[in-house]
Amino acid sequence: IGPMFQLYFTEEKKIQNYRHTLKTDFEKFRDFRNLMLHRGIYLHPDGTERMMTTTAHNDDDVEMVLAAAEESLRELQKSN
Repeated sequence: IGPMFQLYFTEEKKIQNYRHTLKTDFEKFRDFRNLMLHRGIYLHPDGTERMMTTTAHNDDDVEMVLAAAEESLRELQKSN
């Protein structure tokens, strides 16, 4: 697995091309992004833009992002 990734909210089993990304739930991504922002994590506002890790990120950074994502996803699930 490389350093670039993206989270898509979709009913599709697999994202295979750009057209598939356009069918994802951008509103849900926006809500997730806002929840992450409230936890101090910036995500690009474009739901098709990639996230990435770099050598500047250490284990504590990764754990902080994962914890924020887990909390945000739980909150998002409660609201739907």
